[in-house]
Amino acid sequence: YMDFQESILLHLKNGKGLFPEIIENRNGKSSSVIFDDSGRERFVRLLSWISGRMWSDVNPITSSLLINLGQKAGTLTGLLHDFQHPNGNRVFEWDIANASWTREFVDLFSENHQNIIKHFLQRFDEITPKYSTLRKSIVHNDVNDNNIVVSKNLNSPEVVSIIDFGDAVYTQTINDLAVTIAYA
Repeated sequence: YMDFQESILLHLKNGKGLFPEIIENRNGKSSSVIFDDSGRERFVRLLSWISGRMWSDVNPITSSLLINLGQKAGTLTGLLHDFQHPNGNRVFEWDIANASWTREFVDLFSENHQNIIKHFLQRFDEITPKYSTLRKSIVHNDVNDNNIVVSKNLNSPEVVSIIDFGDAVYTQTINDLAVTIAYA
């Protein structure tokens, strides 16, 4: 799985500085093996630092910053459209295409919320035949307010990076837009 994330970062290396870069170890490898205090094997890697602040710390979120986020997130989705990796094809609960697993937890909500959730699950079922035919690619899948790095400029902030590829998955490409909009 680390190879999947590292392969994404290597694929994005020419992404105009928008993404962190892997810093190789002394042996020219992208990751190293260490052992924790319990003797368990751990894989670690070092990424370049992206200076800025998290989207969650930005206030106000201006329309120009939202447009800038859309441009940067769209650039990321575009750069990944031709990327392939066998570990991208995984069943992942946070993939919108797999939303039906949530059905078994609907009863944990109040009746009012259950009705809302059931409505949207029913709507999802109705569109699934067409939705399943939409173009697919590996997508970031988690452009959220703590994976977006914004410049420190308080007057004209800009998105400087999108980080954390731990939720990347092969799914409908449009899902990246949906996730970005939901968090933004």
